[in-house]
Amino acid sequence: LKTILIKLLPVKLQCRLLDNIIDTSRYVYNKALEYIKKLGHDPNFQDLRNMLATERTKLHSSTYKYYSLGIDKLKEQVNENNSLKELLIEEEKLLSEALKSIPYQKNHLIRDFELETSNEIRSNAIKSVCDAYKTGFSNLKAGNIKYFNPSFKSKKEERKCFELASSEISMKNGMINICPGKLKDNSLFRISKKNQKKYKNLEIKNN
Repeated sequence: LKTILIKLLPVKLQCRLLDNIIDTSRYVYNKALEYIKKLGHDPNFQDLRNMLATERTKLHSSTYKYYSLGIDKLKEQVNENNSLKELLIEEEKLLSEALKSIPYQKNHLIRDFELETSNEIRSNAIKSVCDAYKTGFSNLKAGNIKYFNPSFKSKKEERKCFELASSEISMKNGMINICPGKLKDNSLFRISKKNQKKYKNLEIKNN
């Protein structure tokens, strides 16, 4: 695995677009952190991603909530009485069938401006929060630290970043192609002629 640093040469419009992506990534990061710290949500990436990054969802359906609540209670009972395990399996099958008939709805937890940034970037912001908690718990267990308290990201921070999936960044015609699905005609970022020559055959296989 190799990390390289390539300086982009964006025009003013591209600078604004990158700033918007960074702002949205920070916003989603802070929102996920708020759900964990203030609302007591488990730092589970899949659950938080489905809740805070997925544009269209079935999670807010009353039918889904009804079945999910029933299954959660049944799981608690299974922990106390293993003989109920077969009943839990049957109930989960019923939930799976019920989900197929539930229509997708717009996720009201996602604001419109967030959708201007790709789902991958927003999901990666949530993942970084969950990874921080995972690392923190591991260090606590190992006795390396006495406590940890992840802080919210500030707009005033000097260093700002966001994480791109490998599917959203590539070399194209001697330029770096970023988020073509969202940035469209503004997705190609110039780089220096030296880097064009050095990285003309670059393949990006990781985030």
